[in-house]
Amino acid sequence: RTDRTDFLPWGVEGGKPGTPTRNYLNPDIEPQELPGKYLTTLKQGDVYRMIQAGGGGYGDPLERDVYAVLDDVRQEKLTLDHVRREYGVVIDPGILELDLAATEKLREDMRIREGETGR
Repeated sequence: RTDRTDFLPWGVEGGKPGTPTRNYLNPDIEPQELPGKYLTTLKQGDVYRMIQAGGGGYGDPLERDVYAVLDDVRQEKLTLDHVRREYGVVIDPGILELDLAATEKLREDMRIREGETGR
């Protein structure tokens, strides 16, 4: 039995919702996504994987300090794709350095898009 499969943990102060809990049977062989409330008997050799819900964010991700984001990338906590998509931060993949001009432009474009969609 797991929770937060349908209703995401909410963000506060402009933060985005967290990620949902996901349950899988044999995720690397013949993946079957399971619902949150599910009763079954596992057979020998079966693998059950649960990915726990992540908490909602705190604060507008486009206001996060770019150097803190860069530090998370260098520590391999976040991927280049994730920080570009969620934080609007552009990092040169070859040298892991910030592109401040591209970051400013991307964040501006993202704010315009969010204003249009009413995020």
